[in-house]
Amino acid sequence: MQKEILIFEKLSILIEDHILIMYELPSLVFVSPHKPKLKERIEKGMSRLIDSGEFFNIFWDHFKDVFSKYNVVDREVIILHNKRLSKPVRNMIKKHGLWLPDEVKKLVR
Repeated sequence: MQKEILIFEKLSILIEDHILIMYELPSLVFVSPHKPKLKERIEKGMSRLIDSGEFFNIFWDHFKDVFSKYNVVDREVIILHNKRLSKPVRNMIKKHGLWLPDEVKKLVR
């Protein structure tokens, strides 16, 4: 993300500072159907990271400067829903709420 921002700055493209457009496009890990134990370990590990808050801490370490510099948490959020997401992926998003957690707002302010 930071690389893209630097490119936009070099091109003198203005970044709108009141609106944030979010598109549902999660990053997924695909595992061979022949490796069910690996799939289970990844799912358990990611769930533990999310539930413990560690996933957010890692995310924040990588993106806190961007969130602060571009005042992400105070923008009006427009969510573009991805109608091509499967039901399991939609359920994952609903379960974990992986969109702009309230912790971000606390940390930025």
